[in-house]
Order: sequence, then C-alpha cells, then structure tokens
Amino acid sequence: MKDLEQTERAVLGTILFSPKDHLNAFKLLKSDHFDSPVHSAIFKAMERLNYRNTPIDYLTLSSELKDMGLLEMAGGYYEISKLTDHNLFTDIDSHCLIIIEAYLKRELLKVSSFMQAKLGSFGEDVFEIISETESKITNLVRGVISQKVDSVGVIKNNVLDEISKVITSGRKSGVLCSVDRLNNQTSGWQKSDLIILAGRPGMGKTSAAIDFALTPAINGIPTAFFSLEMNKEQLVGRILSIISSINVQKIINKNLSFDDLQYLEGQGATLDSVPLYIDDTAGMTISDLKNQARILKKEKNIELLVIDYLQLMTGKGRTGNREQEISEISRGLKVLAKELNIPVIALSQLSRKCEERGDKKPLLSDLRESGAIEQDADMVIFCHRPEYYGIERYQIGADEIPTDGLFMFLIAKFRNGSPGEVRARFIHENTMITNY
Repeated sequence: MKDLEQTERAVLGTILFSPKDHLNAFKLLKSDHFDSPVHSAIFKAMERLNYRNTPIDYLTLSSELKDMGLLEMAGGYYEISKLTDHNLFTDIDSHCLIIIEAYLKRELLKVSSFMQAKLGSFGEDVFEIISETESKITNLVRGVISQKVDSVGVIKNNVLDEISKVITSGRKSGVLCSVDRLNNQTSGWQKSDLIILAGRPGMGKTSAAIDFALTPAINGIPTAFFSLEMNKEQLVGRILSIISSINVQKIINKNLSFDDLQYLEGQGATLDSVPLYIDDTAGMTISDLKNQARILKKEKNIELLVIDYLQLMTGKGRTGNREQEISEISRGLKVLAKELNIPVIALSQLSRKCEERGDKKPLLSDLRESGAIEQDADMVIFCHRPEYYGIERYQIGADEIPTDGLFMFLIAKFRNGSPGEVRARFIHENTMITNY
C-alpha cells in the first residue's frame, strides 16, 4: 500500500509540476480511482480547475481546495507545496494504469462481498445474482476504459469507405427485410438504431418481426430473436409455415398428413444452417437481455436483434412506477444498440385510443405507458391492417385501394429520413408479410 500511496503522490506531483504536458491523466483517471482520500480530494480539485480551463499551480490548487473545504484534509499549504517533490519527470500514463488496476482490485473485492451476501440470503434468485454481478463488472470496466476519440477527418474517411462499399455492391446500406418498398424507404435497418415496431393486437406485429429476423438470417446475417410472448416451438412453427406455405394452424396444432410432414421436413431442412438464434426466456429483465445479447454478439457475431415485445420486459429497479420502468427499458435498448453497433428492433403495444378514431390509424401519442419510447427511438413504425376494422377502401396519396390482405407500415418517426406509408401484403394462412 505504501508503494501505491507513493505512486499516487507522484502522479499528482507530476500534474502540478507540468499540467499542460499531462492532460491525458484527466482522461485516464477519476478522483474515485485514488485509494487515499487525501489524494482523491486533490485530484478532484485538479479536475475542477481543468474543467474550467484554469491554470493548475500551487496557488490555484490551494485556493480550490479551500473553496471545497478540503484544504486541511489535504495537509494544508505546506503539503501542497511539497507535491512537486515527487515529480516523475516522465510520461505518467503507466503510473495512472497502476492506480486504475489497484482501484479495479478494490472494487472487485466489493463485488465479491456482494455476491457472498446475496448467496447467503435465503430466497435470492441465483440467476438474478449472476445478472447483477455481470452488470456491476461490466459497468466497472466501462468506467475505466475511455472510448476512442477520432478526428473528423478519420470519421469522414470511414463514412466515405462505407458509401463506396454500398455503391460497389449495389445493395442497401442496412439490414433488409422481404418488403422491397420498405427497404427503399429506409435503406434497411441501420447500425446502432433503435426501431420501434408498434401496433394493436391483431395488427401483425409478430408477423412483421419474424420477417425482419428471418429474411436477413436466410441471407447469412446472424440474427437474434428474443420472444418474450411466444415460445420457441410456436415461433418456429410460424417460420415453417412461411417457408413451406402450409397453413400455420395445421403446423402448430400438429394436424398434418404424412405427406405434409415429409414435405415440411424437406422444406425445413433449409433452416439447419440459418444463423437465427431464438431465446424465449419469460420474465426477462433489461439486464438479462443486455447480458445475453452481449454473449450472442461475442459468440455468434449477431448483426440484428429483434425483441417481441418491450412491455413484457421488466426493469432492474422494479420501482412500481411502470412508466419509469418502461423508460429504463427503452433507454437500455438504445444504449445496447449503440454499444453492440447493431440495429435493435423492439415491438411495442399501443393504447386503445387509435381504435376510437374513424380511420383507426395510430399516432405517436398512442405508444403505451411512456413517451420515452418515442424519444429514444430512431424510427417508429406502426403496423396497420384496415381490413381488420372492416374498412374496405384505403387512401394512399391519390390512390384508393382495396383493403383485402393490405398491410400498412406507417413510418411515424424517422430520425434520419422521411416519414411515410408503405404498403405490403398480409397472407392470413401463413401469417406472412410479403410485397404488395
């Protein structure tokens, strides 16, 4: 511990001796990383001065500590003046890393104590303990690893390279679904975007979600599907119906002839190598989902995540305030999309208000339980089947079209594009979305 104390003093003395040459220390270190409360207070004062762009020297540091009421705790004017005696006269990054490593060891001991206390308590869910422990360790590591900061020129070159690849390949820039009009409108689902797919019951949200997951997976793009409502056997039954055109109810109810079964087996063989990974864990928390998604990203390199549906998840805190809980979940999904750098598509319920309108069209205000969903989303798409409500004709621009089998994607929010209406076809027998 004596060596650590000397290392901390040496880092502080080097910063005080030549602050302009050691600004990187403020990127690497936080005041909490110091083991000594005295050193922590001194570095906090240095951080405040650096934030205000005030020169850091003996006088300004002493004055700042005095204003903070910490000068005496730091040893007074005399001890501050002696700090520069410990100047390293060298790059201090390696010494900063020693401080960080010691901090991580202390915090890991706290996590270990937390685990022991939880494991010793009767009635604690072991999987919840694992999830909370993983979350604590992830947050701990994230707190000491700085994100790489690139210049605008480097970022510009990366953007142009991506555009060049899209032009050369002749494909859209994002992950595509089976509906060409929707792909043209969105250019596919883009990395780090949170896409909310919302609708009332019976509008085909899950059918659309299955298409959004199955189409890229069949084309070799690793995709994860978190099915919180439907079990994995039912989900795969619907997928088998889509690829075989056999009525979905016959498959789910196992009401097939031997010939149907043989045909289904032949068609189903195409799924053996499809990189679509299904998790149907019930009652999943946002922490559980994030941890599982990280594992799938690491092990399967998933490029798309689909969740059916958002309101069936629970927040970590479970405060009793459902609106706050949904806000925590939607924010967590947006952070996850950015962290994994993949599109995340989350299904969401709508309130009954849209059914009180003559045209039954949903609005952003109908998103159930939280306005945070709209704020966090990069795109909000409503699923709308006017036929379901007995509406026989539907107006799209200057066209009025019959509603038989009509499926509308209503893009109500598009952060990087224009809202609009996209028509598709809904096939009842297979609960399948396809081109109009």
